[in-house]
Parts: sequence; C-alpha cells; structure tokens
Amino acid sequence: MAVDQFETQQAAKDVEPLIFMMKLPFPVGAATRELANDYHYKWIPATIVLDCEGKIARTFFGFHEKERIEPIIKNLLATKR
Repeated sequence: MAVDQFETQQAAKDVEPLIFMMKLPFPVGAATRELANDYHYKWIPATIVLDCEGKIARTFFGFHEKERIEPIIKNLLATKR
C-alpha cells in the first residue's frame, strides 16, 4: 500500500515507476489516510497480510525477506480449503 499525504490520482501514478522498477509480484494500491488508519499502517515499508475475509492476519513493519512472510501466506491459503 502506498500512502501519500496528497491522496490524488497523480500520487497513485507516481508510485507506478517504483512498482515496475522493483518488479513487485503483487498488487499495490494508493491508500487514503483513512484506509491506512484502518489497517494500522505506521511506516514504510510495511507488509499487511490479509486473510480470505479481508481481515488482518499479520503485519510486518520494516523489510522482511520472503522466507519470513511466505509461510504465513501458505498457511492462510491452506486453511481456506
């Protein structure tokens, strides 16, 4: 989630080159301050993992290797079935 103090369509477009450069394999949205507050967003970088109902399953603040995050996602996917 990209959070910008100006919450405009242009702010969302400004994030696109970074997503492309980093080759992020997941969707990235530009959040309003309200959405950031709803998901307890505090600082960059942050990874918020949602369950299949859209509830927060786990939040990682700071940079984390995929080996730390991936097992949580796999567990959530396994419990969905």
